Amino acid sequence: MDLLAHLVIVVVMTIVSLPFLTPLLGVQEQAITGPVWLLVMISAVSNLLVMGYHYSVPPHPKFLLTGWRRLVLRVHILSGTVELISGIIAIMIPGHRQAAIVMAISALCFHVPSALAQTPIVFGSRAIMRPGYLLCIGLHAFCASRLLIYPESTYWAVTTFLIFNVYVWCRLYYYVFDKFELFSGSRYTVAICAAGLTTIPAVLGSSSILLLIAGCSVYMGIYSMFFIRSPLDYQEFVRERARDASPIEGYMTLVDRQDDDASRNSARDFFQSLHLSEKRGVVADDLYQSLAKSGMAVDGLKSALETKFGGQTLHFQDFYEQIWSVREIRRHALVVAGAARAKSDRDKAEFVFGLLDLDRDGTLAQSDFELLTAEWAMPAAEATRLLTHLGVTQGGTMNFDRFFRELRPVWRFVFYDVVDAKHGRQEDMLVRAITARREAKATKAVREDLRHELISHINFLQGASREFLDEFAASLVETRWEPDQIVFSESDPGECLYIVRLGQLRVDRSGELLGHVSIGDWVGEGALLDDSVRSASLTTVTSCTLFEMSRASFQFLLRKHPKVAATLTNIHEERHLEAMHNSLKQGLLADIPILAKAKRAPLQAISEALNREVMEGEIFAQGDSGDRFYLIGAGHVRIVHDGIQIAELSAGGYFGEGALLAEVPRTASAIAVGKTTLYSLDRQGFQNVLAGFPALAEVINEVHRTRQLELGTTTDQGGV
Repeated sequence: MDLLAHLVIVVVMTIVSLPFLTPLLGVQEQAITGPVWLLVMISAVSNLLVMGYHYSVPPHPKFLLTGWRRLVLRVHILSGTVELISGIIAIMIPGHRQAAIVMAISALCFHVPSALAQTPIVFGSRAIMRPGYLLCIGLHAFCASRLLIYPESTYWAVTTFLIFNVYVWCRLYYYVFDKFELFSGSRYTVAICAAGLTTIPAVLGSSSILLLIAGCSVYMGIYSMFFIRSPLDYQEFVRERARDASPIEGYMTLVDRQDDDASRNSARDFFQSLHLSEKRGVVADDLYQSLAKSGMAVDGLKSALETKFGGQTLHFQDFYEQIWSVREIRRHALVVAGAARAKSDRDKAEFVFGLLDLDRDGTLAQSDFELLTAEWAMPAAEATRLLTHLGVTQGGTMNFDRFFRELRPVWRFVFYDVVDAKHGRQEDMLVRAITARREAKATKAVREDLRHELISHINFLQGASREFLDEFAASLVETRWEPDQIVFSESDPGECLYIVRLGQLRVDRSGELLGHVSIGDWVGEGALLDDSVRSASLTTVTSCTLFEMSRASFQFLLRKHPKVAATLTNIHEERHLEAMHNSLKQGLLADIPILAKAKRAPLQAISEALNREVMEGEIFAQGDSGDRFYLIGAGHVRIVHDGIQIAELSAGGYFGEGALLAEVPRTASAIAVGKTTLYSLDRQGFQNVLAGFPALAEVINEVHRTRQLELGTTTDQGGV
């Protein structure tokens, strides 16, 4: 029944068009006026630009989700390319039969049928867009058939070329409207009407306007007879289906779930995004501009605020008490904040997933997808086939992992062309396309860096699967830093993990240098593993390139890959334990008299040369050659001389420091009581450290000589 009804509509529209087309049947050749030639030239240049755009920028996701739609789109673009090139040749070389025939056949056999196949899913108002498309397709077929009959006719080559370029003018008008934020509620419909009125009059003259009016009226009348059963059906028929349809309704539930503290924090984040950091408040226009670009009607709000605040600066407390209660503003603010936090591909996909997940259950069901496909003007039957293919019908659902991997065109489009366009950077469609392409290339570059360079430096990535590396790369964002920039400070909340791609950075705690990190090192995982604050500060030493991973991405990867999570947790614990050992060793060293005057740098060098070992029983015997010094980290050590215990040392004690400065035999035995943790340093290692700090070597030798005179012996303190 539906097919028959649509056939009736097409037949009636064809009959309505005949009076306008019949006078052209007798025309074989006709002079082309100057304005028409100008229109042809502009159309040709514009078509080349649009064709380049189509070959470099992915189309709307609804054309990519099924094999049938991808095939139709490829045929449409390829046939359009052939028709464009052959059309330019036929126009530039009058009488070129071969080019004209190729142009006509390409149109009749491929471009017209593929355009007809796309008519059911056009954006805009169905009441205008569908008859408009049908009229343009019919005119294209009519002109191409006349060109096939008269292949040497410049007139028919020109008219076919102009009708062929209606869509190009539609894209141009849509870009201008998008750039200058015109016709936001009916942008696509106005663009196609303007495009038709730009090119069709060159073929039909002023009567083209009557044809468009008659065609749309007939279509609306017959369609209403067959398909309109209620006011709701009519509203669905006439309402605009925007190319950038927004699915942000999902955040409405999140708005309702916020407690007072979370709501106030969201309000403050949004308020701060409206102005420069050095300002304490905002002018009301800052708020209006942000809200208006999101599609909100702000006239009433503007009038109320101007009455209440006049031209005064709006401060946060006024904003929170007087404005934040408006639900639409809170929703907009949450989307602004979410878009700002979404930096990596995985972050962006998760953010879009949250927008589509209307019931916030962590999965996408059939109803979630149906709302999206309806907004994207997909016919019900085609949408059902798609959802069946995705496995979300009959109770099936899609989790985030599948959404991230399988619906890349969807989340990339929604993020860049919907969320970012209205609530984020708010760039025009061409800049958005360039931005999306640039960031996609950046993710690919990160993936290549990980596989070919960094993986050998990062031990927790050793042996990682290709799937994990791809997901890991998609979770990273490359950032660049100048020298002496603070990446994060001690006690800051931990929001990101950082991997050093290039450059060097220093790690400080309470103003003291803990160490340096360079290529392949990673920092910041501790605060993400246990939700703690930063335990140290990170500052660039040179110009640096860092890979940054958000908390959400980090935790997602660890949940999905428990083996990697276990490895990273173990490494973090080892690093934490090593840091504790270093701190302990430096603290122990500072209590030794011969090192009491040493500065932090040589103490650190000595601590790094210490070897940790756990011993039980005899450490060395009386009379042994002495070449090693010991610090006690934990446990007890007995010092025995001629079989008599002369001392028992505990944690923090030391023995054998004389062996670092002179070759003397041990004058006593050292015995560990139970398992004892020791840090040892041999004479050669000590001398290597002192070679780098000659001032310290001189001080130590002087202190040791003084102690020898005081003790009157060459034995160590403690008789060792």
